[in-house]
Formats: sequence, C-alpha cells, structure tokens
Amino acid sequence: MDDQNQHPVEALPPRTADGWRGVVGASIDERTLAALAVAACEETVAAAGGRKRLLLCCDNRPSSPAFLRAVQAAASSLALETIGVAPNLPTPFASAAVSVGRFDLAILVTASHNPWSWNGLKLKVPPGRPPASAVEAAVHERAKAILKTGSPHLAASRHHADAPADAFDKALSQSIMENRIDAIGRQFGHCIKQGLTVAVDGLGGVAGGPMQTLCARFGWTPLPVGDDRQIDLHTIGPDPSVPERRIRAMDTVRRRKASFGVVLDGDGDRIYVIDDLGRLVHPHELAAYIIWHATGDLAANVRGRLFATVATGALLKKLARALDRPMTYTPIGFKNIADHLLSEDHAVAAGGVGDMALGDFSCDRDPFLVIAAFGAVFSQSSEPLSIQMDRLRRHFGTDRLNWIEHHVRKPLAPSDYDAFLAGAARRLGMDPTSAAADRTDGLRLEYPDGQWLLVRASTTEGGTRVYGEVYDDSDCRRKILEAFPGDWRGQRNPCAPG
Repeated sequence: MDDQNQHPVEALPPRTADGWRGVVGASIDERTLAALAVAACEETVAAAGGRKRLLLCCDNRPSSPAFLRAVQAAASSLALETIGVAPNLPTPFASAAVSVGRFDLAILVTASHNPWSWNGLKLKVPPGRPPASAVEAAVHERAKAILKTGSPHLAASRHHADAPADAFDKALSQSIMENRIDAIGRQFGHCIKQGLTVAVDGLGGVAGGPMQTLCARFGWTPLPVGDDRQIDLHTIGPDPSVPERRIRAMDTVRRRKASFGVVLDGDGDRIYVIDDLGRLVHPHELAAYIIWHATGDLAANVRGRLFATVATGALLKKLARALDRPMTYTPIGFKNIADHLLSEDHAVAAGGVGDMALGDFSCDRDPFLVIAAFGAVFSQSSEPLSIQMDRLRRHFGTDRLNWIEHHVRKPLAPSDYDAFLAGAARRLGMDPTSAAADRTDGLRLEYPDGQWLLVRASTTEGGTRVYGEVYDDSDCRRKILEAFPGDWRGQRNPCAPG
C-alpha cells in the first residue's frame, strides 16, 4: 500500500466506548490502524519516558493478522525497548500483562463484539486500564496529523506483507495466559468447590479456550459449546448481549445438566452467565449476587462504593440502598470507571453489557476474575443457581422486570430525548411525570417502582440505543419505535437487537 493519502483525514474510525472500531475497507484499514498505533506510542510510552516496552496482540478475526503485521511494522520503526507480538490474546490478559509491569503499553487489534467484517484497536496503559478520554482524544488528533502529513513510521507499515508468519510469538501469548490463570487460581482456588460442570461459549472468539482452562484449574468440567464461526456472524458478531447468541449455551446447560454456563464476547472482556435452568443471569444481577452473598475475605473486597454505567439494571441500585452503600452512575465505557476503581478501596464496577470489575483485583473489566469470584460465592451453597437468583430477585422486587435493549438506526437529537422517553413511557404504561432524570450519558428516567428507561447515542454503530427494565413485555420494540419522532418507517430494519 503506498503512502499517499488514500483516505481523507476524517476517515479515521470513530472513537468508541473503548478504542476505535469500524468496518474493514470502509472506515478502517491497515494504514489507519498503523497511524493510531504510532500515535498511541508517541502519546503514552514515548511521552512518559521509562522502559518503553510494547505488547502488540490481536483477536482471531480474518483481517486481524494483516492488521497486526502493519501495526508491528510501524511500531518497529519507533525507539522502543521491547516489542512483544502475541496473537489470539484475550483483552483481559493484555491488561494483566501491563498491570504486573511486564509491558508499558498494550495495543490490541480487535473489534470486540462487533461483526467479523469489523476491526479496530484498543489500548491498555498502566496500571492495566483503558486510557482516559483525554489521552484517547490526544491519540486520535495525533493520528489524524500523521495521516495528513505522512510519517516515516507510517511508511514502514507498507512493508508488513514481507514479515514472516512466525513473527508472531505464540509462546508469549501462552505465557501471558498461563501466568494470569495461575495467579487467579492462587487467589481463588482454595475457596472454590470442585466438581461443577460449566458450559463455555466463546462465540468463536479468542476467550473460550482460556476460560475452559481456568475452569479446569478450579477442578470444574468445562463443556465447550463449539465454534460459532459456522453460523453467520457477519450481521451481529460475537456479542453475548444479543439473545440469539446465548441460545446454544442455554441449550447446552439444559441438555448436559450443567451447573451454569458462561458466554463471552469476541475478545473476552464481556461475560454473561446462564443458570442451571438455561435462563439468563443479567450482568447487573451477577454483580449483585457476588456482593450480596460474598463472605470472608471476598466480602471485604467488595464492601466499597458501587460504580455502574447508566445502562445497568435496577437490582444493583436497590442492593446499594439496602447495604447503605454509595452508588455512582458513569458514562458507558470502562475508561470512565478506571479512575474511580483506582481511587476507591474495595469498589465494584458493573455495566449493562457484561462488563464488570472488582477494584481490589483489577481496574479493568475481567470476566476471568469475575467468574472466579462468582465461583467462590456459588461454592458456599448447595442450592442451584436458579433458586438463589430467584430468591435474590424476589427479595429486591425485581422479579417482574423485563430487560429491553434496542438499537434504532435513526439518530435522535439530545433535545428530543425527553419527549421520546415520555412517549415511550406512556406506551409502556408508565407515568413520565413520576420519574427521576439522570443525564450522565444520554437520558435515564427512573420510576419509583423500579422501572427505568435510557436513551443515548450509539458511539460505535451510530444511531440510537434504548435500554430499560419494564413490567410490560408485550411488543416493547413496536411501542418504543412508535414514540420515535420523525419518519423511521421508511427505513429498512430500523431497529436491530442488542
């Protein structure tokens, strides 16, 4: 690829809740990723001095190896002490490698849960966290300048095709994963009951195998659900928040009589749990379960302030009130939570799409730590998970709430949020005048009976996201769309799940 401006400056992929993502060949390519990688090095490790040890890694998307080679070639022209190239590495393990001081920056080629036709780039900086929004913004602006003016480092990425296939260090990937799994095993293994069976579905991404290894480390029998690459993921992607993507794990749990199931996203930083009856345990319910039932040392680790993204379910807030714990809403994205986890002792953070962190152990989301903490709590009882979860929901009065999450392809102006949610609330049988408003990210309306609705702009796919928990579960999507201003009806597939 020549070094002329093949894209206009604004063709950088958009900043999202975590890094940059876009459709391969349309909004992202090898050249734009290389520019972002060079900018990331210049704005983080190079600017801060220090040892300048860089970890490059990727997921297993079809485009990821070529993109990783382009990033590697560009980074190799920088004055860095060490560059490790680790393929097929789940994101939480890259965060951990930075956290323990093995590397000073991790650059990950991944599009997370988005379709396989997408790709992108994430960053992890000390002490194993996503960079703050200001740092991401500086990287973005520097990358735009690199694309506009050219750079010898960017020119180096043209020759990535000549890099040998064995330039990727599979042994490094294995070493990072083994060290992390061993560390988690030493932290939690002594309090985890052996003999459980666990269905594990990595949705064809890079995290299913390592999660099976962690299960085996605990003395559990992992039940691999299979390689989801055999079904069409180009429309939705390896996204466990989409109900269709959880069906196989649910079926496997019921058919194989597993203790519970685990579903992970493409790069392994989102987790959904399935109970023994094949029913979903929502991410906020999983966080509440761990906090409510934790004992001993783990109870001390989770006794602090709760941080939740605005798309998090009502159970966590009800639990915080019952325990007299402070709880703070944050914008979507763990880059908005990491500072809180670093400054608060014993904090817990959770989001609405399978993201969770225990601040005493990590300042970034980590399903491997989460499943270990869950295993420690679950081991305290002989009751099935389904019975425990039903009791918890009834106790806090959330057993009648139905989760809704929709992506409307039409963008909605923030000035229209109030009218839209008021119209949606009336159609769903709620009185909009009784709601308390939160504008941390978009608009969230909370009702005295526990129901809530949230509308916000989608930073990744564009359009509008609508979330909530409501009593009325009949044709919610139609009722929400009817409240949308303007003419959405002429659009093709105006509302997509997840």
